[in-house]
Amino acid sequence: MKRIFIYLPLAATLFTVGCKTKSGKTGADGKTDVSSVTDANKIIGYTNDVIDVLKKYNEAAENAVKYYGNLEDKMNGKTTYASPNSDMNFLWTVKEKAKNAFGAPTTALGDDKKFFEDSVGTYKKLFEAFQAQDSTLKIYVKAEDFKDDNFAKGKDLITKQYEIYPQLLRLRSAISGKIEKIADAAEEVSLKDSPIREAYKNAKGDLAKFRSLADFITSKEKFTDADLATIDADYTALTGNVEKNKTFDPAKLEKENKLVYYNNFYKSLTDELAEIKPAIRNIKEKKVLTESDYNLIDRSYSSAISSYNSWVN
Repeated sequence: MKRIFIYLPLAATLFTVGCKTKSGKTGADGKTDVSSVTDANKIIGYTNDVIDVLKKYNEAAENAVKYYGNLEDKMNGKTTYASPNSDMNFLWTVKEKAKNAFGAPTTALGDDKKFFEDSVGTYKKLFEAFQAQDSTLKIYVKAEDFKDDNFAKGKDLITKQYEIYPQLLRLRSAISGKIEKIADAAEEVSLKDSPIREAYKNAKGDLAKFRSLADFITSKEKFTDADLATIDADYTALTGNVEKNKTFDPAKLEKENKLVYYNNFYKSLTDELAEIKPAIRNIKEKKVLTESDYNLIDRSYSSAISSYNSWVN
């Protein structure tokens, strides 16, 4: 299967704080109105689990699709070996979070509760179908039943998996987008009295700019001169912003036991921006997005998210 360049914004884990009460509802601007730290923390706890579970599940599905490509090569006589696909076995690592993510969404979400019931519920059903067909395919290959039907059943199963996979990607993207909107309201409440509120805002803003740059680059396959100018301008602005924000009042950060984490996040961000520079150089030279450049940018952004999560947790 030819690799499709689909860039999914990986929503970063959010953080929780302390106490109050009132329920959340959707305002006229489409954002969740959260006036309670208690409700904000409930929303953050639920959406964090959704983020982590869907990330793990999508990784398993993506690796399965890569395996199907190798298996197709075997079916078509291009190779005699296809390495086994075992990533579904690691879903147990988010088993407890999955209970919450796929359970009833918190009532603190207000009007947004229905969105998560529908979208996360649909995702669960689709993934269960994907997982079941993956298991069937695994047994089919293990038993070498392809020798009886010249790969007919295997090809049919893989075709069905290719139909489900993009649906999982689109659903995860829609859910992540919704969570980002809700996160803005929840974090505003959680950070209201924090002495390092500006540090949180700096880090979140710079990560968002990194994602925006990565999203712009990886959503294209070919680039115009105007595209390249945009990439240059955004990269320059982001690196300048990182340089400005990487230093924050160390006494305040130390008092909140966050100095090391903040410094590590900005070190990671600086390193990852340097890491993607060769990919940007290649894109400017060839005006196309190669799979290796796509993967490099995707890995670098994912690494920055990991550092961000360590900082905010």
